[in-house]
Amino acid sequence: MRRMTPVMLVGAVILGYLAGYMMSPVGSASGQTASQPPAWTTVPLAPNQGETVYWSIDDLRQAHTELAARVANGQPVGSPRGLVELPITRMVRKSGRG
Repeated sequence: MRRMTPVMLVGAVILGYLAGYMMSPVGSASGQTASQPPAWTTVPLAPNQGETVYWSIDDLRQAHTELAARVANGQPVGSPRGLVELPITRMVRKSGRG
């Protein structure tokens, strides 16, 4: 029985692979059909969420160098607001009180 265990294990793996291969939709492109995206994907998360912001890699490197220099000199790091432009949007908080 001990000699047959590896043979049975390999046989089971091969049989499972073949069964899975025969059951899969090979050559079918049913999941790749072009259609309209659902309506909920075009709804913004918040009406005042703002536009997408892209930062230049040079600006980010300059900000990193400045912050690393502050840490190395023992100065407080503080806020990076003066180093890169941060997108700030107005937040609307709804109260649960009626």
